[in-house]
Amino acid sequence: MTALSDLLAFLKGKGLTAAQAAGVAGNVQIESAFNPKAFNEKEGAIGFAQWEGGRRTALQRFAASLGRSETDPDAQRQFMWHELTGSESSALAALKATSTPAEAAAVFDQKYERSSGGARKARIDAANAIASGGVWKGTLEQPGLGDVIGSALDSLNPLSGWAKDANTIGLKILGGATAAALVIVGAVHTVKS
Repeated sequence: MTALSDLLAFLKGKGLTAAQAAGVAGNVQIESAFNPKAFNEKEGAIGFAQWEGGRRTALQRFAASLGRSETDPDAQRQFMWHELTGSESSALAALKATSTPAEAAAVFDQKYERSSGGARKARIDAANAIASGGVWKGTLEQPGLGDVIGSALDSLNPLSGWAKDANTIGLKILGGATAAALVIVGAVHTVKS
């Protein structure tokens, strides 16, 4: 069995629906690519769910109580469920109220992972792919400031069709140029200070 199939079987064995299990798995794919040894040095986060701080310490204690290490995949699955039925029970209640992989992925991200939300679409896409019997093969791309400004302005655009597309491209270029100018101005002021 693979880490994905082990996780899905574990979660379904605990009573989650296939859609809910896929939502959790979509998050795990984005967090760690199902690697229980995945380590984020900057945050000190480890494992399937990238536990950090006090939650990582709790994982270490829990794994030790089982006679295992914090990177043991079974210990991590069991710890995740331990949290979901304990300190993270509100996340489990919200997860159980979902009916689609997309809903489950979004809820698990918001309530259990508590991420910035920047990769929520990827989590949802991964959950949908897993529910369909596949694995998400996308990439995580963070939008640049130009994209954010361009998208915000685009939402105000009354044009449609090709005119809107041309206008959107122009706005994104303008947004990127504005962002670059702000960086240059900031750098000049930083150097002079």
